[in-house]
Amino acid sequence: MGRGFVAYTFLESGRTELALYSAFLNYRLADDTLLWVLQDTIYCAACQRITMGEKLPSLEDLAAELKLLDDHDTFTLEGLAFLERDPEEHRQELLRRIKWRGDRQSPAKCLHCSSTEIHSIPSRGEFDHPVTGQRLDVTDEGWIDAASWEAEFSPEGFPLDPTNIG
Repeated sequence: MGRGFVAYTFLESGRTELALYSAFLNYRLADDTLLWVLQDTIYCAACQRITMGEKLPSLEDLAAELKLLDDHDTFTLEGLAFLERDPEEHRQELLRRIKWRGDRQSPAKCLHCSSTEIHSIPSRGEFDHPVTGQRLDVTDEGWIDAASWEAEFSPEGFPLDPTNIG
């Protein structure tokens, strides 16, 4: 089993940190259905490392995505076909995501420690570290042989099993 990754190299020291995605992270919604957790590469001040955090799309962005789907946008439909996703299933998922996002009160969290002291970082190119100012470069991305991480979170982003923090 593998996981997606993004490699960040500190240009001055040459040290590299990996941020690992997981395809098996879900919110357990109030109606007991699951909704996949969208993930973003972040720097977590509490963990003091580059890792994964929640990506919380705006209601406007979700509504725009739904409109493209409802308008039968060719690019959107081709993308779903490439991913072997049924447009109606995707539409139902978007509706659940819009409902969840409208109810969500808390800000995005680190998926490892639940801290909200996080800084989104680019997944391409060079940039300054959001806390230390050190120069970083995204030097690689892809799939890596790594242990699977399966976890469920509350609709507010708290792990339902705090011992399973990936």
